Amino acid sequence: MTEALVVRARKRMMGKLLATITGIMVLPPVIAGVFGSLGLAVVVGVLSIFTGLLGMSIVVSKWEFFQRRAVSAVLPKARLVERN
Repeated sequence: MTEALVVRARKRMMGKLLATITGIMVLPPVIAGVFGSLGLAVVVGVLSIFTGLLGMSIVVSKWEFFQRRAVSAVLPKARLVERN
């Protein structure tokens, strides 16, 4: 695979992952609102959004870590320098 295809595949994977986490944040309050009360839906919504944002921040930080690691340049070999 060329590098452009790898980058596109990674972006697609990240989009799917973020869409999944967003869905996980939205579904519990909706279900709690349908089958429970409004108060329960609010509490579940707040907890769901908090944990979803925490999960997204972890995913994005890991993504940035691997992006930085992949782009880092190869250092030249070290040379010995004599001191006077």
